[in-house]
This record gives sequence, structure tokens and C-alpha cells, in this order.
Amino acid sequence: QAAIDLLWSDPSESDRQLGFSPNRRGVSCVFGPDVVGNFCRRNGVDLIIRAHQVVSEGFEYFAGGHLITLFSATNYCGRLNNNGAILIVSASLLVTPKVVEARQIAPPEKSLLEQAETATEDDQQHANITVRRH
Repeated sequence: QAAIDLLWSDPSESDRQLGFSPNRRGVSCVFGPDVVGNFCRRNGVDLIIRAHQVVSEGFEYFAGGHLITLFSATNYCGRLNNNGAILIVSASLLVTPKVVEARQIAPPEKSLLEQAETATEDDQQHANITVRRH
């Protein structure tokens, strides 16, 4: 269970939601800013850096700046139009997020299936494509 919580727990949607509560993803839990503050004090750290959750600007602070969520994949799944971000960490451990702006990606003119269906037999053999017709 500890590994699941490390991978899938999320900060609450508001700094007013304290403690732990069920996660709407259906796995692990949601934690409040009090949990972050207690963890930082007990472990002598100022900042927790986490990833895996899409945030529209590429990064998002929580718990008074003691937790940052970082997401580096712009245009997640080709449809969310979200920015990405990276962190610059100085020699003195100053952490600065740098936003990578999303760019619109034009959809392909034909889907892969359409391309495969219209390929000649030579093209299919060259590309090792198998087209199954239903």
C-alpha cells in the first residue's frame, strides 16, 4: 500500500481541506496542506517535488509553497493544451520552475488505419503492415 500511496496520492483541491480523504481517481488518497507541513517539519525539508498529475500551467504550488507538482508533457495526449514545466535547481538549492509553452499540433490528415488501408501491397510488405478487413 505504501508504494501505491507514494505513486498515486494527490494534494487536495483546496488548502482548506485538511487531513486525508478518498481520492476521486479511485486509488490511494488525497492529502491536505497540514499533512505536507507535518511531513516537512518531521523530515527537515522545505519542499516536496512531485509529478504525474496534469496541471495546466506545467507546475502548481500547494501547501504554502511546500509542495510543487511538476508536469513536463505539453499537450498531454494531444488534446489537453496544457503547458509543461521543468525545474531549475541552483547550487544553493533555490528551485525555479521554467514553463514550456504548449504548441498546437495539427492532427494527421489520415489516421494510421486509413493510411494502412490505402497502402499498396508493396508498401504493406515494405512497412510490414497487416490490414485486416472486417
